[in-house]
Amino acid sequence: MASLASVVVGSVGTTDTKLASPYNYGQLKLTGIVIKPDPRSSYKPSRVIILLVDGAERTAIFRSRVSQSTLMWDVTPVALITPKSTISIQPFEARSFIQRTRKREEKVVIQGDAVFRFCSNRSADKHEYERVCKHFRVILSVAVQKVQDKKRSDPRGYESAADAAMAGLELHYGPHTAPNQFKTSLSRLTDLMKSLPPDSPIYEAMRSTKASLGHACEWMPTEHVEDDIQRLGEQACAVLTCLQESKVPECLDSQESTVRAMIHLVGNAAMFAEDCSKLEFRDDLRNPDSRKDILEDFEWRFAKVKKNFDVGKDVAEAGEPYIRKALDTSTPVPFPSAVEDESEVSDEEPEPETQTIASDEDHQLTEWLKPYFVPGEYLHLSCLDGTRVPQLSKITAWLEDDEAHNVLWLTGAAGTGKTSIAWSLVPELARQQRCAGEFFLRPGQHYPSALWQTLAYKIASFHPAIKSEIFRALATEGSLRDSIHDTFEALVLSPLKAAEPHFTRLGGPVLLIDGLDHCKQGSRDDWLALLSTLPRWLSLSHRCKLIITSRHDIDISRAFEGKEIERMELRTGDADDNNTVSDIHRYLTYRFAELRKQDREKSIQEDWPAFDTVYKLAEHASGFFRWAALAFDSIRAADSDRERHLTSIVDGGPGAKFDGLDEYLGGILALVCERGSFRTESFQAILETVTLSSVPLTIHDLKHFLQDRLPGTASVDSLESMCHELLAVISIDEETKAITLRHQAYKSYLTDQKRCTVMDGASMTVSCLKIMQQELKFNTCGLKSSSQFNRDIENKDALVKSCIPPHLSYACRFWADHLHGTVTMEKRDTDIVNLLRGFLIVNIPHWLEALSLLGHSRAAAKSLLVAAEWLEATDKDMSSLAADGSRFALTFADVIAASAPHIYISALPFTPRSSLIYKRYHAQYPRIFGVLREKEDQWPAMRFSISADYAVHSISVHPDGRRLAVGSSSTFVASVTTGETLFHLNSQGYTVRTVAYSPNGKRISIGSDDGRLRIFESENGALLFGPFDIHSDWIRSAAWSPDGQRIVTGSDDRTVKITAVESGQIVYDTSLHSDWVRTVIYTPEFFASGSDDRRVRIYDASTGTASGEAWVTGQTGYIKAIAVSPDYKILAAGSDDTTIVLYDVETRSVIGQPLRGHTGAIRSLTFSKDGLLLASGSDDTTVRLWDVQTGKRFCDPLYGHTDEVSSVRFSPDMKQLIAGGEDRAVRFFDMSSLPVFKDSVLGTGPFRAAISLGDDGDTILSCDNLSLWKWGLKERNVENTPFQEHVDHLSGIQSASISPDGTLVATAARDRMVFIWQSDTGTALWGPMEGHSDDIFALSFSADGKMVASGSDDRTLRVWSAETGTCICGPLTGHSASVRGICFSPDGKLVASGSNDNTAIIWSIENGDMLHKPLEYHRDWIYGLAFSPNERYLATGSDDYTVAIWDMETGERVFHPLTGHDGYLRVVNWSPDSKRIVTGGRDYLIRVFDAETGTLLFEPLTGHRDAVTAVAFRPTLRDDDPEVISASMDGTVRVWRLKVRSLKKIRTISDNHNDWVRTIALSPTDNCVASGDDDGKLVVVNATTGDPKFSCAAHRHWICCVSYSPDGTKIATCSEDRTISVWDAESGERYIGPLRGHTGAVLSIEFSPRGGFLISGSADTTACRWDLHPTFSMLNNPMETYRGHQGAVNSVTYAHGDSLVVTGSADAHIAVWEGRASEQQLWRVRGHQAAVLSVRVSDERIFSSSEDKTIRVWRLSDGQSLRTIDQGHTAPINAIALSSDGRRILSASDDASLRVLDSESGEPCAFPRLMSDRVLSVAVSLDGTLVACSGRDKSVHVWRANIARRALWPQDFIERVGKLEFCSVDEQGELADFATLDDGWIRGSNGELMCWVPTTYRPGLRTPRTVGVLGAIETMLNFRNFVYGTSWEKCRFVSPPGKG
Repeated sequence: MASLASVVVGSVGTTDTKLASPYNYGQLKLTGIVIKPDPRSSYKPSRVIILLVDGAERTAIFRSRVSQSTLMWDVTPVALITPKSTISIQPFEARSFIQRTRKREEKVVIQGDAVFRFCSNRSADKHEYERVCKHFRVILSVAVQKVQDKKRSDPRGYESAADAAMAGLELHYGPHTAPNQFKTSLSRLTDLMKSLPPDSPIYEAMRSTKASLGHACEWMPTEHVEDDIQRLGEQACAVLTCLQESKVPECLDSQESTVRAMIHLVGNAAMFAEDCSKLEFRDDLRNPDSRKDILEDFEWRFAKVKKNFDVGKDVAEAGEPYIRKALDTSTPVPFPSAVEDESEVSDEEPEPETQTIASDEDHQLTEWLKPYFVPGEYLHLSCLDGTRVPQLSKITAWLEDDEAHNVLWLTGAAGTGKTSIAWSLVPELARQQRCAGEFFLRPGQHYPSALWQTLAYKIASFHPAIKSEIFRALATEGSLRDSIHDTFEALVLSPLKAAEPHFTRLGGPVLLIDGLDHCKQGSRDDWLALLSTLPRWLSLSHRCKLIITSRHDIDISRAFEGKEIERMELRTGDADDNNTVSDIHRYLTYRFAELRKQDREKSIQEDWPAFDTVYKLAEHASGFFRWAALAFDSIRAADSDRERHLTSIVDGGPGAKFDGLDEYLGGILALVCERGSFRTESFQAILETVTLSSVPLTIHDLKHFLQDRLPGTASVDSLESMCHELLAVISIDEETKAITLRHQAYKSYLTDQKRCTVMDGASMTVSCLKIMQQELKFNTCGLKSSSQFNRDIENKDALVKSCIPPHLSYACRFWADHLHGTVTMEKRDTDIVNLLRGFLIVNIPHWLEALSLLGHSRAAAKSLLVAAEWLEATDKDMSSLAADGSRFALTFADVIAASAPHIYISALPFTPRSSLIYKRYHAQYPRIFGVLREKEDQWPAMRFSISADYAVHSISVHPDGRRLAVGSSSTFVASVTTGETLFHLNSQGYTVRTVAYSPNGKRISIGSDDGRLRIFESENGALLFGPFDIHSDWIRSAAWSPDGQRIVTGSDDRTVKITAVESGQIVYDTSLHSDWVRTVIYTPEFFASGSDDRRVRIYDASTGTASGEAWVTGQTGYIKAIAVSPDYKILAAGSDDTTIVLYDVETRSVIGQPLRGHTGAIRSLTFSKDGLLLASGSDDTTVRLWDVQTGKRFCDPLYGHTDEVSSVRFSPDMKQLIAGGEDRAVRFFDMSSLPVFKDSVLGTGPFRAAISLGDDGDTILSCDNLSLWKWGLKERNVENTPFQEHVDHLSGIQSASISPDGTLVATAARDRMVFIWQSDTGTALWGPMEGHSDDIFALSFSADGKMVASGSDDRTLRVWSAETGTCICGPLTGHSASVRGICFSPDGKLVASGSNDNTAIIWSIENGDMLHKPLEYHRDWIYGLAFSPNERYLATGSDDYTVAIWDMETGERVFHPLTGHDGYLRVVNWSPDSKRIVTGGRDYLIRVFDAETGTLLFEPLTGHRDAVTAVAFRPTLRDDDPEVISASMDGTVRVWRLKVRSLKKIRTISDNHNDWVRTIALSPTDNCVASGDDDGKLVVVNATTGDPKFSCAAHRHWICCVSYSPDGTKIATCSEDRTISVWDAESGERYIGPLRGHTGAVLSIEFSPRGGFLISGSADTTACRWDLHPTFSMLNNPMETYRGHQGAVNSVTYAHGDSLVVTGSADAHIAVWEGRASEQQLWRVRGHQAAVLSVRVSDERIFSSSEDKTIRVWRLSDGQSLRTIDQGHTAPINAIALSSDGRRILSASDDASLRVLDSESGEPCAFPRLMSDRVLSVAVSLDGTLVACSGRDKSVHVWRANIARRALWPQDFIERVGKLEFCSVDEQGELADFATLDDGWIRGSNGELMCWVPTTYRPGLRTPRTVGVLGAIETMLNFRNFVYGTSWEKCRFVSPPGKG
């Protein structure tokens, strides 16, 4: 298609009459221009250029593309150049389809002199002058014209116009003066028509062409027609002359198509000539390039049709040279607000729009079709330049793709810019001559019948062939317009099909229908009829394109359902993309720029509004241009208050309200409901549900929420149709089918009762509660086991999704949100109250279970609080239950989140009995464990906790008490009510050490490790001020001034500074401290600081100067915390010496005694609002409350934290105490549930290395820093005797010792003194006993209580008389480092010391000499020392984790070192018999060793939560069953039993086998176990440690049996490969074998009692006896063969030594044989009903197991059946084993269980061990302490047992503590493993979860080994009826059939 550069021709700039040229040749003529881009550049030239020669614009007609990017123009007429000429060329960059303006390149200016000089030395007649530019080269084509000497014919003396131009005269360029050839053509055609009858097949075509010729003649002048148009007229005239000269009627029969083509071509030429005469209206034809191409095409086609006619061809020509474009008959409208679907505006005038048809036929078409013309105010809404780029690009590609589907449907919500995109397409389509017609529909203005009639009218102008077809159809069937279908078929589809041959060259027609969904006026039948025509378009060629835009409409969607069309959607809301946001931002920027231009007199700033503000506005639009337009109009209308209005809209977000929005939204909603085919109430119900939903719901979900809410005949089955009719307002995600509102503005509008009254929020609450009531149940997801965390459940996500469908999930999560927002009405109140009552009474645990699995259980507490508040006025009982449920959810939040089953089996048991939740639900779950306590329980003080990602260093509570700021490496703000994180504060990666709310709560300050101070907005976390560089080191503390204008900070740079909040200016700067400043406070009159220099300083708040001297508090540690009372009269200081001191601010004097109780550094202090209480947090992990007036403890310590407590704060309402700690947690304590202090066992400090047992054996004594404690184990009583004097000494106690008779207590402290106290009065007997020059860390009484030894950091030890208080020995020197351990020998003559020099020394007290040289072995400090009671040995315990034992006489180390601890080993002690050693250390564990072998005798004792400081044995009635006493830094003393009756698994060996383990055997001499598997592999490992001994490939097939020789040196194996081998049990080398003799698999084997023979049983039905010392030739020959069985011999064994052989067979028989006579069978009996699988002998009894699931007992002598044991097993019993005394039977079965039975009664005597698969083999050690089994799980399992001693059944585990009775094992006999209690979980023997214990109950929890816990409230777990694991579902009470 050609492009016009310029058609303006002016005069040259010189007036010379003669040509004067300095050059040797004549004139130069500019004939052409070429632009060639640089190949390295992306520049692409446009076909448009502007050419000026000497200032006059000349015509440059685009001729062709030389290449992809090189373009060529012809200069027409040629321009003459003189040396003085200036040639100016203005190029443009090519524009894309979506680019509305061309980019103007830099103008190229060439001087004529340069061109002449270039050509002067060249003799050719044509030249190419080249100029190189930045992005391209310009080449001028010039020709030389020599001056002729002959006389010119021009009157002025010039030969031609060219000569005249060279002379500087005016060049005249005008039309031809010959007669107008189109008038001649009209005359010829009229004559032709006269020769034809009206019914001639070409008559209508001639009439149409005649009309075109007539219009052309009207517009064309009579004379002076331009040459090219005149030539075109001549060609048309020639064709008509040819027809006239021939007899047309005669030719029609044979050449109708050719004649028709000739007539159409003439008509097309007339149309072109007419339009060329309208250049002032037709910019597209001003381009000579366009004219030239079209004229050439006409010339070629006229020649072709004439030739076809001449030779007699009958050919229909396809296409036509000229396609008329629409005329522009209107002016552009920038952005009319009346249009509902505009999006952007253009920055240049739009292209043409409507068409004009003026012929008689066209008038007739108008009459027939009644077309609709778009009013001018709706025109020209094309997109702003640069917007909608992706959408327009995609449409462009589709238009250019002839293979693509020929229908494009563009959908979008109202206001998304569909119309703007459509209008942007029209100009370019017209420019491409492809716009066949467009119809822009508007709401309420169009009937379906008008659409195709109007488009038929428009496409008639696209091509004469189409017009002809339309005219003929209407002329013959005028009633077609009454049928939409027929109108489309006859007036659109058929004409387009007929014209398809004409669309091959220039592209096919494009029809555009905008707003199709608006075409619904009239009947629905008409609308559906219209839609039925749309798919018919698909039958057209792909070159015929149809573009439809509409809102989402279900009818249109159904019309195209299953059809192959292109679909595009303008997404909104969350689906909106960045491109759309950028487009709206560009649009708004344009509008604001226009506003600034219009209102310049108002001095609007050029940068108003800011870029970010406009961008936020664009984001709020969420893809809706209409929202943006209305928002802008509202801002513009605000006039003088625009800034405030803009801010209001931006801050209001997408839901902001402004003028015009409600009317717009209301109109759309009304239109949707009016047009819908369902009742308005249905739409309102759907809209309400979608609007109020907290997360998107699907259509399937809606069915559940609308069950009872759809009116009339509407049903949930029609929901999909209703939703699709609402697509103008809602969107449905294609993948997830989630429904959302298209814009937040709808939600804001619909939920505002003042703006819209259709919402009834209560209905969502009702729906949620009904759904939960109907679908929640116990174990909703059918969990099979309680032994794993939620996160470990296999395929958890899929399981939860299937069992908790989305609608139920939604109801569980959001019912409370809807309840909170409900506007109550009387009826709804009743409905909701009743539903809530049912929910609270029945479903709370079920609901928590669902939330747990959904991962949203943390929100449960808040939801129940909402219910409690809502019910307060209507049902107080239910309100109380809901509030109690909230407490339940908060208290047990961790376990609820971790594992759903443990809501029932862990949380519910620990619920206080007084709780309403306990009373309501506990009885429903009778098989959960019981929790027994010595005092009545209540809700624990700790309500719940918040987990942080890092250690918490500081917390601050908002003044309104609703929010909490948490300072950490990740600082955040959380809800105080629920613990939910609200937002984070950005500290730029630095750890925050201090965080504080301003007094008015509007700001938050944080100080961090980078020394900077930052101030944030408290509502959203936005940074307000800073960061300010205040300090050069960490900011430790900060406090606000009371007026909120300043902040005081303390730092590790030793300074205190006051900073102005908003400016960051440092107001005061003090540096009086000599060490880190840890803490600061600010009051109206003063501010204060505390430092590591042990001083507190007070400063005048008005001047910043220090007020007096620094306070030297007297505390011996760093001052880490200070606080001031609300009246500013009392200042509290906390130190790391564990004390708190109160000062009178006015007098600066100490108030009372220091507050003592903490055992670690004081980290934080805070006063209550009334000043009566002081809270403290400490490194000892506790929080304590103090009565300020009395200085005493207000309550027991608050436990919960597991690491240092760094910050404590009261809530403003005094209902909660909040603490943050280094354990990454913030914990909330309920002030109404504080444990009241009663001088009880609680509140003890850490017990130092001091513990003593009273003479009665039942009284235990120990001491902490403040008191001596006495406990009576039997009576469960406690006595406390506080030390009365020497407070300063007591505050620094570092070591203590109690005399053996308990009458005296010795203490040593940081004051380097020793005191001896009377235990009954607490008064000092002796002291201070001075002598040491450094801290004393070791003290010990002699056995008779008459001496005390002390060891010090001064490297000496001293011995003092407890009777006189004098030093009787020492100082003893010999150590080179601190003395940290000390003890007396039993006779009191020796004292031993341990030191940091890693040595121990034994001293004689008599002379002070060393008994031996220093004892050297340890590699670290020695703390623990103990002489054995027999005075033969000394044990030393070291930080190298070992204990060494030394011979007293030789000083040499004896026995093995004792190892096993994983932390510093600090204490050791001996058992009374000197055979055992008990140890304790920093790993919190207690271990008991065999002193001689170093063997660990018992499992480590676990229960302490801090370092063990003292251990001792407590004798019992049985010398072999002593107990152990331990004291710990955790403040408790525990008494332990060492032996526990249990079958406790100690090892699962699963790494050695890859197939079934069929057989195992335990060594008779050590703890090894041998196992054989189906791979033929033999493995021997240590059963207790799991360490491998050896393994080998013993056989080629299954190993069926393994057996140890009696001496444990040999192992025999037999196999499926029919062989037997004997192996060395130490090396694994083959000893004998393979033995071959059996003809079938060898199934069983056993050594004779003396080990010289083997007996084997085989599948060949025989048993054989083998001599283990034969000659080589006898290896494969058994000594005897026992024949007689009719089936495989599955098991063999010896009896009566080796004189008898017992066999069991698959023939169900048992036989007894003479051991040395192969034929002698003593007896044979059948008693089992199926194969005998195993036989064993004990005394005179044979025990057999069978496939019949029984065990039978037989008399050995005669085979008499003694009893049948059939209890327990439900599958074949594969193997049995007997204890050495024959009293216990162990059986392994296919039912995956291992059972222990009494051999006499057959009763179970231990709990069955349930395995994961079939158990194939079992073995028991000779001493009955180890049991092993194996099976199909490819593992070997080993248990420690005492089965040879007594039974193991629940009654044997019942214990009594005071009046409480409990059972320490569960129903399965599982003893809990408390080793992992730190995380709160008690686990079974396989590490599986059993139950969870809240933090509060852990200190006093009794483990199965516990005899007593002293120093904490004892908590006992009663497992008597407890079920868990795969049986957990049985915990629930199920009513018997037929009962309620």
